Amino acid sequence: MRARSDPDAYERYLRGMDASMRQKVALTAAHVLCEGVVADMGCGSGACSDALAALYPELEVVGVDADPEMVARARAAYARDNLTFEVGDIARPIFDDGSLEAIFDSSVLHHVTSFGGYRHQAAGDAMAVQAAALRVGGVLIVRDFVAPESQPVTLEVPADDGEETDDPRRASTAALLERFAREARSLHERPGIACERVADARPGWRRYALDLRAAAEFVLRKDYRADWEAEVQEEYTYFTQAEFEAHMAAIGLRVLASTPIRNPWIIRNRVRGKVVLSDAHGRELEPPATNILVAAEKVGRQRIYRVVPSGLRSLQAEIDRFWTDELDLLVADAHELNQRRNRPAGSGEDR
Repeated sequence: MRARSDPDAYERYLRGMDASMRQKVALTAAHVLCEGVVADMGCGSGACSDALAALYPELEVVGVDADPEMVARARAAYARDNLTFEVGDIARPIFDDGSLEAIFDSSVLHHVTSFGGYRHQAAGDAMAVQAAALRVGGVLIVRDFVAPESQPVTLEVPADDGEETDDPRRASTAALLERFAREARSLHERPGIACERVADARPGWRRYALDLRAAAEFVLRKDYRADWEAEVQEEYTYFTQAEFEAHMAAIGLRVLASTPIRNPWIIRNRVRGKVVLSDAHGRELEPPATNILVAAEKVGRQRIYRVVPSGLRSLQAEIDRFWTDELDLLVADAHELNQRRNRPAGSGEDR
């Protein structure tokens, strides 16, 4: 990940990441067996690494980030006997083979692809390197953007909620989409996406024809205007759900859970009533997934079986139910999932 040289940009980035830290901890901690060494890749501010270290004192948590400034900030902010921070490239070997109980990749693998020439396979290569560091039975947990399956769609956006300008801080959503169409993946030698304005559907709005994946890229970033020039360098989506699962299998991992996530706060505040996404027949589509959670276990020559609570196969209901700003509720849910995983099948407590 490229360094952000502006101190204010660091603060904005860290505030945004820490706001989602509670959900990240709750969703990932259910897969941790509470002892051993775990790596939090792309740890950013270090808040999640610290939360894991506090939650599981038997764990040795290592936060890893490519940006020395981030690591320096994390070291200054958090100190525990079972917590360290290291500078490292998450796409290259950092740990000895077979040395880790778990690896977390949260909102970080899209940096590997974006700043690696937008080569999607770079994410698969990084996961393969990381899988080598897992012990047999260890778990790789990825929480990141997920690409929808390609299909032609129309996207309706307001044209009267801002100015007709290229300035992303003042532009209407429609004007911003037209700018995005010209400069998406701005580090590429041929930036931009195919996006055509078509007949408008309602006063004050504009309608555009584009691919669903391009529409998702815009919808998921349209509100990050303060750092637009940095955000537009990144391509958020790289693998579909099926591609995530196929890459996990190809590197010797057995998928335990694979669930697209729709962050309720984002859907409620940034999507519903803000944009209208429709298929080629004019039928309104559900909002794009904001993330995916994929957890996969390293298997050896003999398959390893683990009881996985059914809730982990479809997390959206749990997320909607437990979405809150209180970490204790989310962590309590993670503890409950952990306990359920270790109960005998058929136990009355398993209902």
